[in-house]
Formats: sequence, C-alpha cells, structure tokens
Amino acid sequence: CESFYIRQDLEYGGSYGVGVLSRLPIIASTNRPLPGTPDRERRTALTVQVAMGRGQPPLAFTSTHFDQGFDPSNRIAQAGFLN
Repeated sequence: CESFYIRQDLEYGGSYGVGVLSRLPIIASTNRPLPGTPDRERRTALTVQVAMGRGQPPLAFTSTHFDQGFDPSNRIAQAGFLN
C-alpha cells in the first residue's frame, strides 16, 4: 500500500469512519455527509482521486458504508444522494 486516507466520523469507543487504501498515490479527497435520520449513526461517503500514471487522467472512486438498520429508507436515500 502506497497511500491511505482515513476519515474519522465518530468517536465511538475509538476512531470510527471510512477509509481507502491504494497502491497508487491519492491526490485528492472529499468526505460528504450522507442523509439519514437523527436516531441513526451518521454516515459519510469518502471520495478519493488516484494518480493513474503519466498522461492518464486521475481515477475517482467512493467508499462508504450505508446504514444497516432494518428500515431500508435511509439506505435508499443514501444511494440516491450518491447517484
């Protein structure tokens, strides 16, 4: 692993959030809060750009962990936000 980026979202008995490991250099990152209800844990979407090599455009991808509650409405809203 050459690059990593970890975004801490909550203090929950330690650091808690989403992360990305990459063998390619991470050149940019953004972390966006996902929609959800106040009674559920806050979720975020971490988007990184990695350098693909000389003369090639960077590649962007997103890592997240959707709400895992029984009611699918939060997951549907979170997926719709990213789409």
